[in-house]
Amino acid sequence: MYTVDTLQSWIDPGVTYPVKYSFSLQNYNPAITQIHLELTPGGAVAQYTDYNGNNLLWMVLNPGPINGQVVCNVQWKTNAPSSNPGGTVNAYGNALSFTNSTAVGTWSLVFTGTNTGYVSAPGQVILGPTNFTIADENIATDFGNPMNAVFGMYKEEDMFNAAMDSGARAFVLKENAVNEIIAALDKVDRGDTFLSRLMLGAGQRRSDRVRQLLVGRPQIEALTPAERRILKLIGEDYTSKEIASLLQLSVRTVDNHRQHICNKLNLHGSHGLLKFAFDNSAYL
Repeated sequence: MYTVDTLQSWIDPGVTYPVKYSFSLQNYNPAITQIHLELTPGGAVAQYTDYNGNNLLWMVLNPGPINGQVVCNVQWKTNAPSSNPGGTVNAYGNALSFTNSTAVGTWSLVFTGTNTGYVSAPGQVILGPTNFTIADENIATDFGNPMNAVFGMYKEEDMFNAAMDSGARAFVLKENAVNEIIAALDKVDRGDTFLSRLMLGAGQRRSDRVRQLLVGRPQIEALTPAERRILKLIGEDYTSKEIASLLQLSVRTVDNHRQHICNKLNLHGSHGLLKFAFDNSAYL
């Protein structure tokens, strides 16, 4: 699930506090390893804008210590592309973390001022604070309008494919890190690939899908690196104008690449290109 709304900054001079961002869950499956409400400043929003972008604030739910429980985190990052908010990379960006009895119900990220707020959660808070402070001195410029409010979910396999797309040689689940990290580093050092045991199925599905793609469209081998990059960006919902800006090309050059891709892959019209890119972007 992936939806976007725009012009939603809580810092806009015309707002009256409290400012609330909410979503409701009617059920919950712990296989969904990340449910997030993201606030990302301006520009285009695509599948990995949270990771690729410079600034981001999110409220994210992860499976809790007991089945049915969830851990809620409010985290942010500034001037930190190619990373997620908070965590160890942007440790300063961990605003709060608490364990909640359930994910089902209405969740609200509520701002009581430019830097302060709280989370309203369904059920019962088991452990941790629900109030937060965003310690960003430049918050008015880092998170001003235009603002995109994004709701989405990730399965572990989505994160795995994103990591493999970015060139990762190993994928270790955090619950297995203590036992597997040394083995992973050793295999990568020897030029091999390492996957956590629970991700072997995802790795096999990825390999099978790549083989199917090459069998079904052997012409894909004829694409240049630039054409593959553009095809992948099309699959991530970037427009020609956005691709041109990202790759520092003219829009006309991008459109020419799109036509060459269609010709090589025997795709007809923009709809055919979009469908192929959306269906296969994780495997290009």
